[in-house]
Amino acid sequence: VIGTTDFQLNTLPRLYRNQNTTVEARLIDNALQPVKNAPVNWTWSATGVNNYSETDSNGIFKIDLNITESDDLGNFTLQFSFPGSPLLQGSMVNQPMWVVSRTYVELITTTSNLRSSGEVWQFSAKVTDDKGVSFVQLHYSINGGQVQVRQMNRKSADIFEAEILGQRQGSAVEYRL
Repeated sequence: VIGTTDFQLNTLPRLYRNQNTTVEARLIDNALQPVKNAPVNWTWSATGVNNYSETDSNGIFKIDLNITESDDLGNFTLQFSFPGSPLLQGSMVNQPMWVVSRTYVELITTTSNLRSSGEVWQFSAKVTDDKGVSFVQLHYSINGGQVQVRQMNRKSADIFEAEILGQRQGSAVEYRL
């Protein structure tokens, strides 16, 4: 064995459920030269799928991942390895990758933010997700105090509403859905 090898990740895509994506990496030697036409074995921990790719003349290889709607969300690893050759030592990388859902939150309406103490402040939002939305919570605090949580009421398939009481003049209300 004369040289060592390493992987350089060219792309680290955001992995969304129900989407196909391509991960691209480069295999290089200790002189930072591409390792050409070399086999690269890979395993995707989310599903246990394993396969191999081959580097091109620039040392680049691609891995196509199909994240289905039934795949779990969370932190997984994409492991790729080069077994080595008579002149190059093998190497392996475990690349952490998150699979996330596509959740969209659109604030539709709020009543005027100038409310008197005891008046109602209303919020409505459209919330969608690739697996559906079972509930939405409104988190808010007054003047940097303890965060309070209010369950939002479903008005239609993806529209949710909630209300909180207005506060004294000069109070700061921070909120998020």
